[in-house]
Amino acid sequence: MDHIQYQYSGHCLYCHSDCFHHQTCTVCPQCGNVYHLECWEENGGCSQFGCKMAPVVKKRNEAEIPQSFWGKEEKVCPNCGKEILAAALRCRYCGARFKSEWPIESHEYETQERLRKKLPAIKRTLIFLFTTSIIVFSAPFGIVASCLWYKKNKKTLALLPSFFKTLIITGIIAGTTQILLVVLLTCIYSLLH
Repeated sequence: MDHIQYQYSGHCLYCHSDCFHHQTCTVCPQCGNVYHLECWEENGGCSQFGCKMAPVVKKRNEAEIPQSFWGKEEKVCPNCGKEILAAALRCRYCGARFKSEWPIESHEYETQERLRKKLPAIKRTLIFLFTTSIIVFSAPFGIVASCLWYKKNKKTLALLPSFFKTLIITGIIAGTTQILLVVLLTCIYSLLH
């Protein structure tokens, strides 16, 4: 590619300003358009659409595209209040972790953290209640305990995945069905004998 000192040859197709004699300019060997040397290098080739000397446009990965919410590329950490990237799943200042990139308020974050800390105990309680509800001997106690626990923790269960609510309701239904079957079979047996 030849770099030429032009007296005057129109304007640079990239920056749309004139090319004067004191500027180093270049000509696209394919289409003949004139560019300032700096403009040619900055663009990485010709800026004429369809020219073979035009730079190859690389498709960006999703990870390279800065995420933004409501037009902002930063959000406030709900734990420490400092500005972090909108796509961040962890605060670089306080180390707080988030379930998604979506900005959340501090009270929502506190609720999520409380639930996260309670989750192991909730899982153990639900497994215990489910087990006691489906075992025939302990079903009456399991059903009563499950109903009381469900009534007391209904709001907490609404914030958790639906699996937890399904587990306790399934335990109550299975236990109740078993008790009714035992009562029905006992009645049938007593009528036949």
